[in-house]
Amino acid sequence: MCITEDLYGMQKRFLFAKTLLEVKRPKRVLDVGCGTGQNLTVPLAECFPETQFLGVDIDKKSIQYAQEQFKISNIRFASLQELPSEALFDFLIASEVIEHTEQPSEFLRFLSSHVNPSGTVLLTCPNGYGPFEFMALVEALLNVSGIQGVLRKVKHAILGKPQNTEDITGTLAVSPHTNFFTHREIRKLFAANGFTLEQYKARTFLCGYLIDSLLKASSVIQWNAQIANRLPAFMNSGWMFVLNKIGEVPNPYTYQRGYYARFRKTLNAKRWKIPLDIHHHT
Repeated sequence: MCITEDLYGMQKRFLFAKTLLEVKRPKRVLDVGCGTGQNLTVPLAECFPETQFLGVDIDKKSIQYAQEQFKISNIRFASLQELPSEALFDFLIASEVIEHTEQPSEFLRFLSSHVNPSGTVLLTCPNGYGPFEFMALVEALLNVSGIQGVLRKVKHAILGKPQNTEDITGTLAVSPHTNFFTHREIRKLFAANGFTLEQYKARTFLCGYLIDSLLKASSVIQWNAQIANRLPAFMNSGWMFVLNKIGEVPNPYTYQRGYYARFRKTLNAKRWKIPLDIHHHT
């Protein structure tokens, strides 16, 4: 399966994960919050036929789609509830998941409980204050206020209503972000919940609402992924972390949402019309 580059650094993430697996050579890989599996789990499994992959997710529709769509001997998809509590893996992937969880600290301890003592975790997440999240804030405000609906009607009146096309991406779930981390916060969260940071790599610079429509040239997309490597972490939209397990932490730090994060969580719930108290476990 070919992964093409886009403003979200999909190819960059895949190649980063592929390089890590080439170095680590794990026997068993667990992808937590795998969604449909097509953007990471499946292409990695195709590259490493001797490695066993398990993709788990709480969204049953995404898992069902993956099970029906991908018939590969070294990969299996299952709901999170089917994961045995004692199961251990050499390599864990948690890509674009922690920002959806109700309790990030518990989620990290969950990852720690399923990785071997000498194992590795690849965790990716958005910068809670980066360009992507800023544009997501703009989009949510326009939708909740009703302005986006007016703009959409004007656009349809001028250009005509676009045809509906099926677009199966990474997940079929509606799961807005509930956490918005700074680089300092997320690293503190790792250290206080059983992990040391082995490596950090920027994922992408610009992406999100409106930006996706403006920056479409392949040369710009490649530049977007490359320039992220030269920018300070706080300027980028997405981050990638390689973590090593250090074991139990006597006094684990529990992440507490600040005022801005609570506001964004409430706004996203209104934007996507979901209950505010819904809990995302992965």
